[in-house]
Amino acid sequence: MKRFIITEDERNQILGLYRSKKLINEQEVGGKVTYNQITTSDDKGFLFFTRNEKRKGTIYYIGSEEFNKALESKDEVRKKIAKDDTESIRIWDFLCGPSGDTIFVANCVRYVQQNDWVEVIEFYDKIGKDSEPGDENVTYFPGEEIKIPDSAPTDKYFINNQWELTPFGQEDLMKHIINPIATSKGSRDGCIDLIKIESSASRYRNTDNAKDLSFLELSKKRNDAVRDFIYSQLKSKGFDKWCKGTENIVQISEGSNKDGSSGPNPPSPTPYVPKGQEKMEPKAPNDAHRNDFGPPHPTPQEYDKYKYSRPTVIVAFSDKIPPPKPEFEKKDPTEIVRTRYQAIFKGNTGVIEIPGSKPSLNLDIPKIQLPRMERKSKSVQCPVFSK
Repeated sequence: MKRFIITEDERNQILGLYRSKKLINEQEVGGKVTYNQITTSDDKGFLFFTRNEKRKGTIYYIGSEEFNKALESKDEVRKKIAKDDTESIRIWDFLCGPSGDTIFVANCVRYVQQNDWVEVIEFYDKIGKDSEPGDENVTYFPGEEIKIPDSAPTDKYFINNQWELTPFGQEDLMKHIINPIATSKGSRDGCIDLIKIESSASRYRNTDNAKDLSFLELSKKRNDAVRDFIYSQLKSKGFDKWCKGTENIVQISEGSNKDGSSGPNPPSPTPYVPKGQEKMEPKAPNDAHRNDFGPPHPTPQEYDKYKYSRPTVIVAFSDKIPPPKPEFEKKDPTEIVRTRYQAIFKGNTGVIEIPGSKPSLNLDIPKIQLPRMERKSKSVQCPVFSK
């Protein structure tokens, strides 16, 4: 049987294609490796502790020794939240506070303790910040959130040192953002709730047309190009209003290095821009600070992933729907807690084996096409449609 290792980015599509048909199985080989596992608190294995009277007196019931131990270990979850994920930190601190949800906290801790593959945890407010859950005076409308995921390369959206969308970039945005939204809209009216674009340049020095631009300036120009294209195309498809009455456009151009770039400096002897220097000149005089952003990659192709433009679009359609109904749990006889949050667990779990493949030095494994969009239904408040 031929065994091969795939990247983290490929894991979700492979599972979607093969798991239901039992064409894959998971196995640890030579330690922890390679592909990405993502699950949420909606997973049945998450619901460990309960207030169900049938479980009273067991380790699963709230107040049990195991339950209390889980609450005491809440820092095991806290340390797996990214330091720059301020929203997840805010939600987790609230959940752990006096008005929080101890069952949800204990289940999060237990899930992490039982699944050592979990590396990162994100928390989301399922209903949103704009209104209180169950507010009968708020009208919700069916909507959709669609985005280009982090796993989908977008380096071909722009030619190096330029900021005009390439034909590939335009076609990709039409195929994976604009057209799917327009198809969902159909004959209904459409409204835009959010346009968000995250962008970055790599740390290869800007030259040619961009020689006088900083990394941040180049990233912003590309961010603007994606914004303008998406906005104009949405309007051409009938999305000519904003749900809150004013534009809600979020542009994040700083990259992971917070200066418009992501990734390490290029390898020697390629000139690099020292940390803290905005413009491309002067060149760094020596290699003393070349590794300030991590060890350089040996080839230019490995820097493609740091040159990205990732849009997210949320829209609403004009059919009225009931507001989302929160679930309720009694924390004690006098207190009601709304369960309105979701945890997303991410990490690495192993190697995928493809049954039936024969050992061969010349085995030709077809390249798997990664998904280029993430799409989910959403309930959206839209005062424009409420009038």
